[in-house]
Amino acid sequence: MPLGIDAYENRFFISIPRWKTGTPATLVWLDLPSRDKSPLLRPYPNWNFHTTPTNPDCTKFMSVFRVHVDDCGRLWAIDAGMVNTTSTPNLVCPPKIVVFDLTTDRVLLNYPIPQDIVKEDSLYTSILVDIRNGQCEDAHAYITDTWRSALWVFSWAKKRSWRASNYLMLPNPHACEYNFHNQLDYQWTDGIFGTALGLVNSQGDRLVYFHPMSSYAEFSVRASVLQNETIWREGINVNTQFKQVGERGTNSQSSTSGIDRDGVLFYTLVNQDAVGCWDTNKVLVPNNIHHVDQSQVFFSFPNDLKVDKAVDQGVWVLANNLPLYLYTGLDYSQVNVRILRASTKNAAKDTACDPTRRGGNIAWG
Repeated sequence: MPLGIDAYENRFFISIPRWKTGTPATLVWLDLPSRDKSPLLRPYPNWNFHTTPTNPDCTKFMSVFRVHVDDCGRLWAIDAGMVNTTSTPNLVCPPKIVVFDLTTDRVLLNYPIPQDIVKEDSLYTSILVDIRNGQCEDAHAYITDTWRSALWVFSWAKKRSWRASNYLMLPNPHACEYNFHNQLDYQWTDGIFGTALGLVNSQGDRLVYFHPMSSYAEFSVRASVLQNETIWREGINVNTQFKQVGERGTNSQSSTSGIDRDGVLFYTLVNQDAVGCWDTNKVLVPNNIHHVDQSQVFFSFPNDLKVDKAVDQGVWVLANNLPLYLYTGLDYSQVNVRILRASTKNAAKDTACDPTRRGGNIAWG
């Protein structure tokens, strides 16, 4: 079951965690644009880099959840190391970051998460990379620990990492009920899941927006707070630095999100089979949010979202019928996985998310 996506020049990457048995490769790629209606998925970087739960080599890929292409042409993959995630979770290999140079497809980094950071039942699900002004050696990665409601922060320059947590990363108990097309009711208690980088301000800082999966709210914290290793190593209280930005409304659970160059945040709406948007320069209230698109067919459980780095910037969405796959079974006579793209400017044009439209503006907090 494909879960994560990202695009880079003429290639498109798809992660396929080992939810169940029968996944030969956990990170694959295809041509962009595709030459075929149903293209073959090719293992990345090659077959030899993929191991199996029965004969594990933990220097290789075990179960990649999501990927991120950074501003320096590097592909970052978060390998959770866990198989059979929703039935009998088995941590076969330590969770790790693997980074590739997309020019040569060579491994630049293979970094297991230190044991003091991995908690019992940790599940690392998404990765976001923060780079300023082309400073490739000063990158920071933010990785979500969804089951233990925390962020793992990694410094490329230091080759060190630390755990950052706050109660706003916890799930909202009132948002743990899900429904799939009035066919299936289920409960998830997932914590922090979606993260997105705000625009850099005049002081060289930026907000990191985040939300738990089981929540209706959006939150933020300054990147400088997350990147300050001393704060987290010494347990300094920075709770006041975490802010609630606003709420999306009821039934608005969201998995992933991304922000374009104009500061427009796009996000999935898994219970509504929709993609929403909000201009981060405006107050997050119902009048300032908009459904970019909604379809029970084309956006059937929109699970991952990426804003690419093309000149004509695009927002990509993967919809994958995940609840059916996990709990009842897929109908293989139907299309179960779709990947769609729209221009970010066209998606926001003449809507409440359009940066050129006036709204309730907010100061950078």
